[in-house]
Amino acid sequence: MMALKRMVLSVIISLLDVTSSFLEADDLQECINSQRVIGGYCMPITDRPFQALLLVDNHEKCGAVIISERWIITAAHCVYGLSAKQITVAVGSSKIGGIDQLTYAIDTVVLHENFISNEVTMENDIALLRTINAIEYSSRVQPVPLNRVSPQPSDETVVSGFGVTNIDKSVTSNYLMAVGGKVIERNACRSLLKNAEPQLVLSNGSFCAGVLNGGKDSCQGDSGGPLTISNVLAGVVSWGFGCGQVMMPGIYTDVSYYFDWILENMNSAPVDE
Repeated sequence: MMALKRMVLSVIISLLDVTSSFLEADDLQECINSQRVIGGYCMPITDRPFQALLLVDNHEKCGAVIISERWIITAAHCVYGLSAKQITVAVGSSKIGGIDQLTYAIDTVVLHENFISNEVTMENDIALLRTINAIEYSSRVQPVPLNRVSPQPSDETVVSGFGVTNIDKSVTSNYLMAVGGKVIERNACRSLLKNAEPQLVLSNGSFCAGVLNGGKDSCQGDSGGPLTISNVLAGVVSWGFGCGQVMMPGIYTDVSYYFDWILENMNSAPVDE
């Protein structure tokens, strides 16, 4: 009798997997048909299962990244001044509000203690969120490994999110988008920032990546989302001087720089009541 139950369960799981693949194909085709891909391409969530969406008071605000069953990483500026009760994270769907989307409430917000945001830089732009309930893993929901070495010039990158796809109209995407690029050497990036605005500063915990020809970039709404190198989380979308401008890469929080901070705060967070 036990064998029969297992057989029935496996059939149900198989059917769910087939249904999921159809949903994913439909979402991908809808994204392509929408013709809102500006400098990027439609990305199925099964290829970025660690991608999360940060909701504040049930409204989309930023990107985020799954790093364990209970922990999400995002940019500090996305959650600065907010309480845990205001924040939820959505996972598991290539489409905002898709029927396969799951949401999780947050019980703990860990903002970097030295976060600074002003007109010339963004320092320590990193935060951790702990979900009340454990995140259920599937083919559409998985954690991403954390990078432990500094990104190197010319490393190929992929950044994803639901942010602005047309900077002139500030139009965000209902579908998950991704764009490729490369890490830019630090001194070269500092020079580019200085040429754009002499006061702009690249902090020690940040790095630059993008396409210097312009037209491809992360943008508003992508903040807090993942930049990966070889499927490892290397950066968190932080800030930029405009979006997709020629000779102006995006600025990303360096995950390797904060690796110890991340582990320490995950391990020292208050125990659940």
